[in-house]
Amino acid sequence: MANNNETTTDNPFGTGDATKKKDKPQQQPNYADLVEVGSAQPNYSDLVEVNKGLGGHVKDFGKSLAAGAASLPDIALGIGDIYTGGRVGKAVEDSGVYTPGSGSDYWRDQKTINAKAQDQQFAAADGIIDKTKVALTNPTMITNAIGESLAPMVAGGLVGRGINAASKGKIGAAAAGALGEGAVMAGSQAENIRQETDDGLLTGGQVGAAVATGVAGSAFG
Repeated sequence: MANNNETTTDNPFGTGDATKKKDKPQQQPNYADLVEVGSAQPNYSDLVEVNKGLGGHVKDFGKSLAAGAASLPDIALGIGDIYTGGRVGKAVEDSGVYTPGSGSDYWRDQKTINAKAQDQQFAAADGIIDKTKVALTNPTMITNAIGESLAPMVAGGLVGRGINAASKGKIGAAAAGALGEGAVMAGSQAENIRQETDDGLLTGGQVGAAVATGVAGSAFG
């Protein structure tokens, strides 16, 4: 008989009914409590050095790379969402073939307990200053974040090359690259927002917010 309390991580692809990310039970374990460090306030930087080791660093970076690659389908869905008010992502989710967002979640869940504890501490921090402090005291979070961003960056570069080619060089390589980066950021933001809406769609304001993210990304790209 299956243990109803057992928590498993499903592969994102399957033939069953899709479950919205927002509908999943909010029972994420407190990973910080799972790591015994002998102090009331765990020092996550020391945890990484003492308990994770080189193998743990390599594992976490590899899983971060995989999580970034797994986000590419969601980015593509998000670009479609911008033009359809979220209907592209909703159609895929309702089909049961793929649950948007679950690919990246799957690979993040394969990281070491220490890495998940750090991610949880970062998510719990309030404001940019506190989050920056968490990141600076846990430098492997930064390398993992870079690893997760590599695939989207490559995708943005490819989109930029496509824009440059489609314009027959009228849009320069640098400008096209910035536009490609902005498109990827906008798509990612759009799908992230859609996954949290009650009806699985996007309002005009939500589409605008995603596009604004892309515009900002292009400006700094």
